[in-house]
Amino acid sequence: MKNINLNLSRKNFQPVLSLYFFTLSASMLGFSIYLFLEAVSIVPSKITTWSGEGLLWALVTFFAGLFIGYLPVEFFNSYSINLNSFKDLVTSILYSIVISLFFLVMFQLLIPKNPSVLLEIYNITNAVSLSGFIVVPGILFLTDYFKNSIFILEKFRFSITLFFWTVSIQIFL
Repeated sequence: MKNINLNLSRKNFQPVLSLYFFTLSASMLGFSIYLFLEAVSIVPSKITTWSGEGLLWALVTFFAGLFIGYLPVEFFNSYSINLNSFKDLVTSILYSIVISLFFLVMFQLLIPKNPSVLLEIYNITNAVSLSGFIVVPGILFLTDYFKNSIFILEKFRFSITLFFWTVSIQIFL
């Protein structure tokens, strides 16, 4: 039997980690917009009790989302997923599962569930991680499978994966 050697390199790890951080950042920024709308009484208050608390949490989640989105831009600087072989595809899928599992466990241990805002942030981080388990491997596989018939998939694989990862969070919320 042949030895199967996966290509465990930074070129596969950094784009998947960037995707995770961009998705988490987008969901946190969306949640901050909802908290701001709740603070100015455009939507009925369900998470916060008064407008000052809503505005405070809106600013906290907004700046946390900006910081999380800044991490891949500054430190990873990788905006394309290059799947040149089946080994690269399997490695990227494994990285998405491992990264999602790591952050799922980390956020479950670190985020308290006592204030309702932190409970919602806890739910958002769980949704991002669960989406990384289920949706991202499927999207990576589909973009690799159809790359010969739909030529635009090869060029925009990172953006397509980010879009579907961000949209699929709504399924898990």
